[in-house]
Amino acid sequence: VDINARGVMSALRAVTRGGESIVTRKALFSSDSKWIFVCCGNVVHMYSQRSRELVQVLAQHQALVTGIELNADNLFQLFSISLDGHLIVWDYTDAAVLKDIDFGVPLYNIAMRPSGRSKSLCLVLKSGDGDNSRVAKCITWKSLTEQAQLSSPSEYLDKADVLLRIASKADIVFTANGEHLVSYNTSHLLVYDFNSDGLYCYPHNFKITCIAAHPVTCCVATGDSHGHIIIWYNVFELNSEPVTTRLQWHAHAVHSLCFTSDGTFLLSGGEESVLVLWQLDKNLKQFRPRLGASAIQQISLSPNDNYFAISLQSNIIQVLSGMDLSVEYVIGGLRTAKLQLNQDGVKTGIVLEPYSQCIAMNGHPGHLQFYDVEQNKLWLEHDVTEFNYVSRTYEQALVLTTVDHVSFSADGLWMATVESRDDSEVSPDLRLKFWKFSKEELRYTLNTCVDPPHDGSVTKLLFQPIADITVVTVGSDGKIKTWSLQTSNGCSWVLRSVSYHVNEPAVDAAFSEDGSLLAVMYNSCITLWEADSCELKTTLFPPYKTELCRHIIFGNKSSAKYLIGATEHYLTVWDLLTCSVCWCVEFSTTRLISDPWSPYCAAFCQHSKHTDLYIFSPASYTPVAVYTHVIEGGLYGALFRKRSADNMDLGAPKCFEQSELFFLSRKQILYSFGQERNEMFVNSKQSVDLDNHPSAFEQVLGINTSSQPAATKLKPSSAYFPPGSANAALNQLLTTPAHVLPPLTTLCTEYLSSLLPPPLVSASQPNSSNDVHSGGDEERGINTKLNKSSPSAVESTATVKMDTSKEESFVPEDQQSLDWLRDCFKDLLTVNS
Repeated sequence: VDINARGVMSALRAVTRGGESIVTRKALFSSDSKWIFVCCGNVVHMYSQRSRELVQVLAQHQALVTGIELNADNLFQLFSISLDGHLIVWDYTDAAVLKDIDFGVPLYNIAMRPSGRSKSLCLVLKSGDGDNSRVAKCITWKSLTEQAQLSSPSEYLDKADVLLRIASKADIVFTANGEHLVSYNTSHLLVYDFNSDGLYCYPHNFKITCIAAHPVTCCVATGDSHGHIIIWYNVFELNSEPVTTRLQWHAHAVHSLCFTSDGTFLLSGGEESVLVLWQLDKNLKQFRPRLGASAIQQISLSPNDNYFAISLQSNIIQVLSGMDLSVEYVIGGLRTAKLQLNQDGVKTGIVLEPYSQCIAMNGHPGHLQFYDVEQNKLWLEHDVTEFNYVSRTYEQALVLTTVDHVSFSADGLWMATVESRDDSEVSPDLRLKFWKFSKEELRYTLNTCVDPPHDGSVTKLLFQPIADITVVTVGSDGKIKTWSLQTSNGCSWVLRSVSYHVNEPAVDAAFSEDGSLLAVMYNSCITLWEADSCELKTTLFPPYKTELCRHIIFGNKSSAKYLIGATEHYLTVWDLLTCSVCWCVEFSTTRLISDPWSPYCAAFCQHSKHTDLYIFSPASYTPVAVYTHVIEGGLYGALFRKRSADNMDLGAPKCFEQSELFFLSRKQILYSFGQERNEMFVNSKQSVDLDNHPSAFEQVLGINTSSQPAATKLKPSSAYFPPGSANAALNQLLTTPAHVLPPLTTLCTEYLSSLLPPPLVSASQPNSSNDVHSGGDEERGINTKLNKSSPSAVESTATVKMDTSKEESFVPEDQQSLDWLRDCFKDLLTVNS
């Protein structure tokens, strides 16, 4: 919490807007396969299999959610654990917390014992030995709830026996009969027998990476770091040697294993991004290749085997059809950007795309992703380098072509990219590409390719912010090149001019707000050029000549006459009207950006473990606001984005009234700087399609829409629906889960009452209170009783005499169809009232 320039305390902080990992844990299907649950940061997302949209967010944890599991005894309940030490029981249909138990220690994994046994949970927590190993403890739910009332749950968990000591990222699974708990520790398979209270340890030649238990027979499958899949038999019997079967296809480590519900098939996946289906009884295998340019992390199946959820390392989940292995839909927002197959990174930073107002940045290797921050969805993914994904050979890493820079024209119709590849064995590849955007097809088409644009690497790429489209590139060769669009002989981009100043690499470049000036920064100086004629105007030098230049920007709006430059340890501002230094302060700048919609600028300063943010106006060296410990670690990029009409924050400080500040951390989590935002989600009661699901007959033969008669709906002007009447009652009846509804006998009276119109009275004819129970009111007396909640019927001491002759004129013809229903139940309602 800081105090801004107006002396107002502003509770601003970094708010997560995307990028949380959804692939650290397996996706979980509901028992009826209609819902899928995904761990996403501190919350659990619930998606509908039918609408394929996010319908519920289970938000209660204060730290990373590390595991979810369905209640084996109540399939409408979900267990979730987190690093905050809390075990929460959810009614996921209403996002209601049924029970919240605080164990006081971080929880890393959870497994539920199969139904039919005593209701037990296996929890994984950190061992007290000081290393990264974990311990698995099993607790009985009944004993836990009883002990929680007498003592703290943490004491009960401490007294529980340690069943297994497992690896830090090891999974834990119960066998189908619930008599054994299975996990692994480095290169040993661990089995705990609940009947004999015994622990069995079986060695393996290589490091075990994943495990799965057969759903029918007593056998276990493990994957190792060398691509082997081992099927273990006889590991649950005393005094017997294990019998193993080895399956081999993967060239690298197996990341995940999963059996189908009947145990006929075993699914495996790894770095090759190929899903392998093993038919165990016939020793056959089937492949689903090219799931994405990233490794498979997790595999989970729906209970009916109709859907496969494949979690990829790029932070997306592909839901495949169990019939033909085609992609049904994709779950995920911001992808994890990768420069190489084993190297994360964002070279392009984050750039605002003007047409869609999406944020563009690196995605899969050689791709650009366009992220919609309002909808938390990926708007577009564009393949720039156009290469096929291949996995590495043995331990030799592949050197891929990466996208280094991206820039857009002011109208968003043109995009320029720079891509490069250098394996230190052959000559480097460097290409400048110009792309034309199609509004109809919503995709980019390659227009011009320049190979290579500079003798060295390109250090900056930017469009001139005016109507005449011009692109400027500066490189490590010290040259400044301008590219213009030629329309005489077709539409293509050509080199217009080449400028050169000193024998130093160009570090950065920027256009002024009106596009008339171009500033190019070298290691030791800053040059100002006239943008149209490429004429050198002047040269500026930092006050401390031993400092190397790093960043340069122009001010905007009322600060347009200022030029801001950052060196290694100093921040300097020049007045362009006098070409003199306005002020210079000691400040180590990591990122420097200006707001196009206000006169303010933002400077980030990275320390050893955190990053601070300074908001300032170039006219003064005094910061407008200072925010410390904005994020942990460093950041890849930052930008300002204009606020939409429905996103105006009246309580924001003056520097954030017109725009939002976005920045991307080194963990590739996208943040916006502002006040706390509610988690974007759709309430299930409003978003779930209430139409009847297709019946089994319709699923086989299809729904016949041609034979259905045309809908005859009442016009809104002629239909009469009182507030809180039949529509509201019917919606509440249909959206409330059946297991929490009261008996139908209780609902019948209330529902039928809602169908009747309210009493229509004339306020100009007062009468005594005795007239309310007179015979003239007998015909409409029931309606008066049904509206006792109305203030006019209960709280007001003055009663009203109803004019039945005028009342009929207020009832539309369409409402008269309910008269027969009112007469049929008049006696019943009178008795109940």
